[in-house]
Amino acid sequence: MIYFITLLLIAFLSYLLTWLMIRVSTRFGIYDFPSERKIHKSETPILGGLAIILAFFIGELFILGVTHASSSFPILMMLSYLPVFAISLYDDLREVNVYVRLTIQVLSCLIIAFVGPRIEYIPLPVGGRLYLGGFSIVITALWYLVIMNGFNFIDGLDGLAAGLAVIAAANIFVTKTIIGDSLSALLCVGIGAAALGFLRFNFHPARIFMGDTGANFLGFTLAAVSLLGQGRTVAFTSLLLPLGVLSLPIFDVIHRVARRTSERKALFLSDKDHIHHRLLEMGFGHVWVVVEFYLLTAIFGGAGLFLLTKSRLYVYIFAVLFLFFSVIWLKNKR
Repeated sequence: MIYFITLLLIAFLSYLLTWLMIRVSTRFGIYDFPSERKIHKSETPILGGLAIILAFFIGELFILGVTHASSSFPILMMLSYLPVFAISLYDDLREVNVYVRLTIQVLSCLIIAFVGPRIEYIPLPVGGRLYLGGFSIVITALWYLVIMNGFNFIDGLDGLAAGLAVIAAANIFVTKTIIGDSLSALLCVGIGAAALGFLRFNFHPARIFMGDTGANFLGFTLAAVSLLGQGRTVAFTSLLLPLGVLSLPIFDVIHRVARRTSERKALFLSDKDHIHHRLLEMGFGHVWVVVEFYLLTAIFGGAGLFLLTKSRLYVYIFAVLFLFFSVIWLKNKR
């Protein structure tokens, strides 16, 4: 029941705050303007990420206060994200040098890696463990950095990043519920609900964008909850399920780095050469590409849950998701 209440509360807050941000952006002329690096053709409000963040933290802190749950991690997560929040919001309003942004991101990732759970060892196939020692903070910070930038990179089509966040949060929620980690499960509900309320205004044609502020936040928080609940030390193999459901953002980062490195270009300059942009150039429709990404994420997530539980229930859930997204996909392919 507490999960259901959290879902309704944060989704409603996100919906209301997103509606409010559309009007604030319109009133003060805060827009994301079209350019050769972007695919939208008209100026669009850009403060959606602020609505997502406010809805998540207001809702989560209220629920944690009412239930008297004793955990400082949401506060630590919020404080660790503050530097990225500040530079991302400023970048949405004014353009910031890409290397300044990256430096701030690395700082936030190192902070959360230092104060929160970290990846300490990798189990070896032949038995035993390979302890990372002093590299554990670096590897953990890299995990945050990749997921955060993955969502930022993939936020190039209406509804794409928000929809993937909903599916990923739902998948990780089930995983955390299975292992009995109620705090992580509650945070997953909050992340998914905040993205869901925003998605009502962001699905094609979008009335508002989340900007770097929202995309970075979704990646940062999903990376955090995937590590939470496993004690101070985390085995790398425990990230296999989150790796599956977050594989599309991760793959987009790897693809971008590999391509840019081979072409000897700057890694973090914006362009229209992401996977979703390539599909658009091939002639596929906007909604078709977005729903295709939803479908693939649901497939990876469903497969991961089945491998974890061997339960037919998740096969049925996966089948329903597959059929649902397939119908939408076929409808929008015409």
